[in-house]
Amino acid sequence: METGSFGNGTGIRHFSDTDYFSRIPGAQLKADSGLALRQVKEALQGTFSATAGIAVRNPAVKIPFGKYAAETMEITPAKFLTVQAFGRRSFVVYQIPDGRGGWQLSSPEAHNYYVKSIDEQCRRRLKPLVRLIKAWNYRQRAGISSFYLELFITRYAHGVKTINYPVDFARVLALLQRKQLADLRDPMKISGLIAACPTPTKRQQALVKVKRAASQSKKAHAFAQANDAKKAFVEYKRLFKGAFPAF
Repeated sequence: METGSFGNGTGIRHFSDTDYFSRIPGAQLKADSGLALRQVKEALQGTFSATAGIAVRNPAVKIPFGKYAAETMEITPAKFLTVQAFGRRSFVVYQIPDGRGGWQLSSPEAHNYYVKSIDEQCRRRLKPLVRLIKAWNYRQRAGISSFYLELFITRYAHGVKTINYPVDFARVLALLQRKQLADLRDPMKISGLIAACPTPTKRQQALVKVKRAASQSKKAHAFAQANDAKKAFVEYKRLFKGAFPAF
């Protein structure tokens, strides 16, 4: 089943790959998730023998079918665990590799529902805001987890009736800085703590870029409020590495 950004309508063209969960009976997978990933990689390499570059990229196996990111598939082996109730809804919960040889809980269906419900509350302006922040993240190579950003911004928007992109873009960046990219507790109470970056070193590197972006976005909004579109665009172009507004 399709998961990830494209499956939820928050993907970025030329940057977001295509994610899938492959439901596999637990008895057919190694208990060590690292070995299970290699097992899946070898099976996929056998199926797509003419495709070069198939590799493990935890928690998935990456298959580069073409030169664009959208042509890269990431297949995550998923073991069915249970069905969990959330209010009046129920969602399937899987176990997927956790990067340390174990297994972590995940429910794309539950997280997509969470984002969709807050997006509707915000008059469908949440997902474009998520895409703006993700586009900044990709253009600046900040290295922040796409999943982390999606849930962080959605939690930020909880209770908000509408979103003003210049205002909320700057506020989200400022909040990321203030929170120091701290681990995020899953609002759906499934995946536990979600890290912004894979290592403490990468988190510190990302924080440098977040701090600079928070300052630039604040300047851009101030220029826009002063009706100085030219200076506002200069700051936004810096934020998006020259790709604004045509990314």
